[in-house]
Amino acid sequence: MSRLAVILAAVLAIAPVGALAADAGSAPWLFLKLSEQASAESSAAAKAGHAADAKTWAAWSQIYRQDVVSPNVEGKSAVQITDELERSNRAALSTAHDPRAAALDRASADFWRRLHDELATGAPLVIAFPKREMLTPIAGLQGTPWQAGVNATASDCASLAERARACEAQAAEMQRENASGLYGDRSFPLLMQEHQCHKWEEMHTAYCPRH
Repeated sequence: MSRLAVILAAVLAIAPVGALAADAGSAPWLFLKLSEQASAESSAAAKAGHAADAKTWAAWSQIYRQDVVSPNVEGKSAVQITDELERSNRAALSTAHDPRAAALDRASADFWRRLHDELATGAPLVIAFPKREMLTPIAGLQGTPWQAGVNATASDCASLAERARACEAQAAEMQRENASGLYGDRSFPLLMQEHQCHKWEEMHTAYCPRH
């Protein structure tokens, strides 16, 4: 089974009614914000003529988008995930052998701590990426644009798109049935179906940005 297939199986095991609900203050919400900011950095770099930086920021944006649908963040708050990530980076720092990786771990830990403190105190969220460290290539480093990532094939993306379309068609039929009143109130099953459709759409967006 491919790494992408394993992730898909894990995501589908999550109860549909809670699927990918990016409520304000949740971990998925935070990763959406991070993805949007990285995308903005990519656009700014492209406009400034820095093509390599634009490509790297676009890759970071996709990584954060994939984090939105990761089973590891399901049900967690933004405060909780930033605390976990800070501790993870501190731990990685103690075993890093590459000075570039150590610099990224240190800067990332500080970054997560700042976000954690902003979220915990209710201060405005300021996403100030450690740009120098995040734009310094580190071949093969996990969790960065230079790792051997989870790559969706054209077939994977076509399958995800088809599942999303089929789900939406079923939701539309349920909406018509609910409006007719012939089968009683089906609002809750319809809500669950719509959450399931949102799940497929988010998976497609996260893993197939160019398909």
